[in-house]
Amino acid sequence: MPQVTYIGLPALLKRGADALESALDTAAEDLVGRAQAEAPVDTGTLRASIHVAGGTRAGNASSRSRSRTVATGGESSEYAIFQHEGTSRGVPATKFLEVPLLGMAPVYRAYLERAMRSAF
Repeated sequence: MPQVTYIGLPALLKRGADALESALDTAAEDLVGRAQAEAPVDTGTLRASIHVAGGTRAGNASSRSRSRTVATGGESSEYAIFQHEGTSRGVPATKFLEVPLLGMAPVYRAYLERAMRSAF
């Protein structure tokens, strides 16, 4: 006869949170690769600077959120925004972060949903 054991809400919440954290890391790293492929290349500094800058956890036990930040940094900090958004002086907008994120948003959402479903 099967035996059922209640492991408790904290254990279930941890299982879901762990699955979500892993899926967010994977999606963020995928976005880094796509953004690097889209970034304009002169010296390669901008492309090399795109990275996962970190993540956040916020909320209480009943409402928690998680996020990851994909950003540029280092030597490219001064001009990355001008490359991304363009300038009034003729530098065209490349949207090297925005275009891949918007294009992959449905895929990332489905990936996160699958990860959460598989946790239970």
